[in-house]
Amino acid sequence: MLFWSVAFLHRPAIPKTLGAIGVGASLATILVVVVGHVVIGVAALFGLQSLLGASAGAGLADLTFVNFVERLFAAWSGAASWLLWRGYIRDVATPVI
Repeated sequence: MLFWSVAFLHRPAIPKTLGAIGVGASLATILVVVVGHVVIGVAALFGLQSLLGASAGAGLADLTFVNFVERLFAAWSGAASWLLWRGYIRDVATPVI
């Protein structure tokens, strides 16, 4: 999604807006994943018991963020496919004869 969004930033009007939204959402998701890994790494420095103690009783019951990211990706993919289908995204280079 990030690479397609960056490519959309080089297009005019609607695809450029979709690209900006996609880049922001992609970078925010990547940032959350990196922060999560750093937190787990820091907790691992203090020992496995503290890591397990911090997650005691916290199962995978709260999937709100995962559902949000999946819905955001689905909405972005639908918008990108609609733009491609309708011909709003095409090569603007002049063909060489």
